[in-house]
Amino acid sequence: MSQPRTTEQKIRQRRKHKLAQLRGKYRNAKTENAKHTILEKAIKVSPSLVKAEIEKSWK
Repeated sequence: MSQPRTTEQKIRQRRKHKLAQLRGKYRNAKTENAKHTILEKAIKVSPSLVKAEIEKSWK
């Protein structure tokens, strides 16, 4: 029988999925204002990431 996932793994997977969703929205955003808003949400999801790092990796 398989072991249940630990809470940490669930949180990590949820965060990874949310960042992937936000990356898709960022790439399809039309205005700079929309991109800025999406970056702010990404920082809230994963505070350890820096805005410049996210922006660089998403382009």
